[in-house]
Amino acid sequence: MERRWHLAACAWTGAAMLALIPAVHTNLVLSLLVLSVATTAIYATLPLFWAISSTYFAGTSAAAGSLALINSLGLIGGFASPSIVGWLKTVTGSLASGLYAMAALLAAGAVCLLLSVSRKALDAGSAARRYNKS
Repeated sequence: MERRWHLAACAWTGAAMLALIPAVHTNLVLSLLVLSVATTAIYATLPLFWAISSTYFAGTSAAAGSLALINSLGLIGGFASPSIVGWLKTVTGSLASGLYAMAALLAAGAVCLLLSVSRKALDAGSAARRYNKS
């Protein structure tokens, strides 16, 4: 398997575990286990994501700016997600809807990555990086 599929598998695992948290909220041990697996899977996507991004933009003159834009968008997401969860809790009266929304966004992000970044593009970026080093 390649990095894209590893990232997608981690993201889907994290999304499934986030969606499962409301179902096991009455069992402390199971809740902690599900939350731990979700956290581990989500954090496992980070180095894979940055490896894919840096390989994808390798050899281009806009590589630094592209990575800075990605980071800026991520920071906006970190600002907006608590507001979204809070708004959903106000509207529905339950935090479960916020977890479902974050799980859906995580799963959708994995699908977008698989559909938008081809293996050929990553191979070309990897070749450009090797070429620039020599």
